[in-house]
Amino acid sequence: MADAPVPPRFSFDAASGRLTQKTATGVNSLFAWPVIHAFRWSGATSKSAAFQPEIAILPEQRDGDVYRFERVPSLDDHAQDAIESYCATIPPSVRRTIAQFPERQWKVLAWAARGGLLAEELLVSNPALAFAVANLLDVAPTATRGRSAQTLRLILPRRKQREILDRLCFAPTERVRRIVRKVMPGSVSVAVLALLRDQLQKPAVSERLAHVPAIGSQVLALIANDTVEHVTLAALEAFARADQASADRHVATLVANAARVWGPELGAESAPLPPAPHARPVRCPELAHVAVRKTDFPPAPFPGTDAIVPILYRQRLLDEGRAQNNCVFDYAPDVAKGKIAIYRVLAPERCTLSLKLSRGRWVIDQLKCRSNQEPGAEVVEAVTQWLADETHFCW
Repeated sequence: MADAPVPPRFSFDAASGRLTQKTATGVNSLFAWPVIHAFRWSGATSKSAAFQPEIAILPEQRDGDVYRFERVPSLDDHAQDAIESYCATIPPSVRRTIAQFPERQWKVLAWAARGGLLAEELLVSNPALAFAVANLLDVAPTATRGRSAQTLRLILPRRKQREILDRLCFAPTERVRRIVRKVMPGSVSVAVLALLRDQLQKPAVSERLAHVPAIGSQVLALIANDTVEHVTLAALEAFARADQASADRHVATLVANAARVWGPELGAESAPLPPAPHARPVRCPELAHVAVRKTDFPPAPFPGTDAIVPILYRQRLLDEGRAQNNCVFDYAPDVAKGKIAIYRVLAPERCTLSLKLSRGRWVIDQLKCRSNQEPGAEVVEAVTQWLADETHFCW
């Protein structure tokens, strides 16, 4: 007697736009674009509940004027066809961008579906910035002041990209916008964005990154090990070109990621994908024998924190005045003489802080929001406590 046919593990219903996966414990249902919702039915409880799956949009390769989905070796023909049909419902430019992200694809996909055309345009024009908005609470936990995270994620694509950067605690300059736009989607992650935001506070780093054509794993490795300021521009551009040339190997990594994710249990815990060979940290043999640019102003009286950053360069002081619509640049002579110290306050509220020497102690001179508006109590308390901790003096 012949064995009964094994029911397909994956199926896609075009009428309802639903991808169904049967598992050992129940059924997972993923609704296609533009709905982007997922529900898990448990056989043990006979109940269904929403969940956030880990998915990997199938990568595509261009063959002349035609794009084709890459074959995932671990999937049978029926599963491959079902998953391809699900991915095909997503607008091509959206799915091809999101497919390159190494993590959190479902979260970005759901955000893009709800954000409409403006979210799609931001995703395509500046993938790293769109990823940051979709993962707002993880990238900038303090960015949601006055609004819910869900509301803010949908509002931000309506703003100019420099305004979005400001909300995410990046320096809201055109240079930084262009640098973030160069980050290759295959290298984008929450950790990478945090690293980049921190390092772009250094004028020498932002000046160097302004000259590279792309920022991928090689350039990011230089940033992470603090060598990007010391390599020659020719070497830095060579690393960037190596990042651009890594697209073929990156597709192989994405296929391996898809095989892992579309495994026996969608959304189940699984071992992280090992890094692609080209993503290994690099060691640069070519260090430039040039002096590192010195700061324009004397050392800050206190080193600052992730949220309270000293301004040590005239250009940075000018940028602060423009960003905050104030006259802080007029204080440059006093800063140069060591009488005044200026800090960028990034959280819990964006402010400009000035300290002045009074009877041998550094005290708060001014703390102002944009356009010299008065700050909220929370940021006043945070700055006051920071200064008290630094000086061991209670204000």
